Amino acid sequence: MTTAAQTETRGRKPSADPKTDTLTLRITPETKRLLTEAQSILPYQPTLTGIVERGIMLAIQEMREMAELLRKAA
Repeated sequence: MTTAAQTETRGRKPSADPKTDTLTLRITPETKRLLTEAQSILPYQPTLTGIVERGIMLAIQEMREMAELLRKAA
């Protein structure tokens, strides 16, 4: 991940919140289409940032659960 300070040195605007990092995400056109389609059926419009953060939190939770299972199996 790139910190706000690193982003600024590359000629880009730093993150609005100095406590956050910037993450560049590349998705395929098909993924973008599916995301847009999914967003369009909801009564609200989740941001891409919110979706990615939720995905990261779910991945962290899953990794912790797998680590716990491995610990118990050892």
